[in-house]
Amino acid sequence: MKWFKHDCDMHTDLKIQSLIEKHGIEGYAIWVITLEILGKEGHAGRLDGQTRWVDGLLRSIGWSGDGSKKVKLDEILSTLAELRLIDPKSFKY
Repeated sequence: MKWFKHDCDMHTDLKIQSLIEKHGIEGYAIWVITLEILGKEGHAGRLDGQTRWVDGLLRSIGWSGDGSKKVKLDEILSTLAELRLIDPKSFKY
């Protein structure tokens, strides 16, 4: 099993606090699950868009098949990009 180091005080980071303020604990959970997917599926700190990792993220959080949840996930991922928790340029593509 792959693993990644996780700061035990990550929730105190100002960017993470902004994420939680805007999207609640769901936003934080999606951020952590995204890190887990990156740790498992990523290469050189990036996820290949062709792997359809967003669809996998939707399935792993139980939101697949619900168009409104896809919109919500896109909003959260956009916030992650705005906060530079994920690369905005890569996210765009």
